[in-house]
Amino acid sequence: ISTKTASTNQIVRVELRESISPTIQINTITGSLDTTIQNTINASISSSSSITAEWISKSSVSYNGTVIMKKSFPLGGVILFPLVLPPHSLIPGYTYTFTLSVISNSLTSYSTINAYLNSPPSSGSVSISPNSG
Repeated sequence: ISTKTASTNQIVRVELRESISPTIQINTITGSLDTTIQNTINASISSSSSITAEWISKSSVSYNGTVIMKKSFPLGGVILFPLVLPPHSLIPGYTYTFTLSVISNSLTSYSTINAYLNSPPSSGSVSISPNSG
């Protein structure tokens, strides 16, 4: 009687990668937004891999719930992604909420900034003294 023994070897390689969500920094708005000129809200994103970034508005007026800007970046690192708002695209007297959302490797990060636009002066009176001279 002969007995044959069979054996197999299998190598399983497991690679663990640390998943770190992207970080976002939106610069504080200094001064006030002017509806008659182009306004820019500066932001930077830090990521170790490719990302898709989008600016979204959740305001009750113009841009309501829409994606304003969207872009994919194939490489990681520090990425500048400002929100550029054309002249006359904002309405004075309203608060706007802008959110920068970033997706990388199925991880989502977001940051939000609120911007209030002052209303122009309304009604009132002007007097000059003396009346002549």
